[in-house]
Amino acid sequence: MTRPHPAQTLIRLAISASLGLALALGNVGVSHASDLVNVPDATLAACLVTELESEGIGTELTADNLAKLESLSCTGVSDLTGIGELTALTRLALTSANVANLAPLTGASRLRSLWVTGSRQLTSLDSLPSLPALTELDLSRNQISDLAGLAGRTGLTKLVLDGNRIDNLSPLSGLAGLKKLVLSGNRFTSITPLASLTDVEYLVLSLNSIQDLGPLAGLSRLAELRAEKTDVRDLGPLSGLSALRYLHVGYNHVSDISALGGLTSLVTLGVSNNAIHDLSPVFGLHQLRVLDASDNGLTALGPRGALSQLTSVGLIGNQLHSVDALAGARLTLVNISDNQLTNVAALSEVAPDATVYLWDNKIRDFSELPDTVSVLAYNQDLGELPSVDINTPTDLGIRWTDGSPICPEIDSTTATCSAGRVTYASPGLHHGSVRLTKPDQMFGLSLTFTQRAKPDVTFTKVPKIAKLSDRNTEVGMSLRSDLTGTWSPTPTEIDRQWYVNGKPGAGADFQGFYYDVKPSDLGKRVKVCVTAHRNGYTDSRICSAQTKPVRLGDLNVWTAPKITGTAVVGHTLTLKPGTWTPGTTLHYRWLRNGHPIKGATGRTYRLTGKDARAKIEVKVTGTQYGYHSYFVYTKPVRPKR
Repeated sequence: MTRPHPAQTLIRLAISASLGLALALGNVGVSHASDLVNVPDATLAACLVTELESEGIGTELTADNLAKLESLSCTGVSDLTGIGELTALTRLALTSANVANLAPLTGASRLRSLWVTGSRQLTSLDSLPSLPALTELDLSRNQISDLAGLAGRTGLTKLVLDGNRIDNLSPLSGLAGLKKLVLSGNRFTSITPLASLTDVEYLVLSLNSIQDLGPLAGLSRLAELRAEKTDVRDLGPLSGLSALRYLHVGYNHVSDISALGGLTSLVTLGVSNNAIHDLSPVFGLHQLRVLDASDNGLTALGPRGALSQLTSVGLIGNQLHSVDALAGARLTLVNISDNQLTNVAALSEVAPDATVYLWDNKIRDFSELPDTVSVLAYNQDLGELPSVDINTPTDLGIRWTDGSPICPEIDSTTATCSAGRVTYASPGLHHGSVRLTKPDQMFGLSLTFTQRAKPDVTFTKVPKIAKLSDRNTEVGMSLRSDLTGTWSPTPTEIDRQWYVNGKPGAGADFQGFYYDVKPSDLGKRVKVCVTAHRNGYTDSRICSAQTKPVRLGDLNVWTAPKITGTAVVGHTLTLKPGTWTPGTTLHYRWLRNGHPIKGATGRTYRLTGKDARAKIEVKVTGTQYGYHSYFVYTKPVRPKR
């Protein structure tokens, strides 16, 4: 026997108590338990009781009570049985639902707004009743693949279907009353059925594999379009959408935005993560206020003041050295992080309360910004600044928005700083950094740089390079870069570079202590240079004399060739060629009593009657460019019959 839900138990107890009291008072006009509406889903029943109480209607799930509810919002409902009794209902929201059947909604004929979201069981809309008053339908994040149940619902003005499995939009073609349509995160590739929806004002197509926006060309009332992360390349079909105010086509393959040049109503344009290198088509869009062109590889924006109409701009991850096109703009939000900017002069007229992001640039002077703005400018890499003389105060030009000079931290105990002017008392390369943060305020700065103080001093002792070879230099030899003597003081780093005919070789083979002479060096001369480094000292470079022209080398045989197998007529012998200098080409010749055996030039040989008691051996000859040819004989064998 199934236990009743606690809410229904309480309701029945309340009914019993009321009945007893009514009988005691002689009142016979009471509700009976049989008047209760069957609501088997405990979550839905509890939700209904809560809503009835909050509206002051009561706690009984009677048809009369339920018919008074006009709005309901529930979470986690699986079964809608009984909900059709809510005949006055105009708004229903079922979030994180797990329903598969929408047929119980049949009685809710006044329903204007319906949300059923997050159900893994809802795959089709065949069970959706006609609901003649319905104008808004949200079916987000379900498992719907078939939209046939929506055909003919011309009263719909808002339809949200994001996060489903829809691959065919044909049933939507007749919904001419739609003004808002959300289709993101589905599986369709064609939007042809949308061409007839000429009243649509808001359209979301993101996260679908769409290439052709052509069907949108006639949507003359379209005011906002979102088509991020599709496969769109061509914006041409949008050129005539004069009502378009908000356009988002980021994360696509767009390289040309010339089609947007006539969209004079545009207020917001998002084209980030594309391949756009020319923003000039939007210079004349005087209504444009928000532009996001981040991550496009832009190297230039345009002439000074070309984008002065903007109030918000995103240009993250480009290669911009200048943003003069923003001069005069009253910007309230700026993000030009991860570029190559060295100054902020073009941003001098941003709004006093603006927020400015300038991470990962090369800026040291922020004084041209209003000192009331919020600035986040971490990771400014200034690289190596021009060298200066020791004991000479130098203004590094590091300034905050209020114009105050900033003294960096220097990795040298002999460096001092006052009012932004650094003095180096010792020569060499110095490393500096700045970090400013105020947790209670929206600003922060960090930067790094290096700067060389001169003149450098020279090493007091310098070694010599030993002779590279005491004999002729041959291919295959290993040359050493030995030093006689040492540097003083001791270098912190020593580099080696080997040269062939005066040209430095590339790669690790040419930068080690040893150098193995290569076949390509034949006839050429080799030398090595060794360079010592120490901060504050002039690099010390010494070079060996060149060798004589490299001569042919001798091939090495580390493991001798050997005949293996059973030395009996009719059996096959196999040659193990041994181990030779890498790159050597080997040639084989089988011999019988010192004479070549006709056709026997491979690594195997099948013994014949002629070989019985004869001396069988192999002559192995090695050849390689840059080396003398060399041959060896195997130890012979004498086959038996």
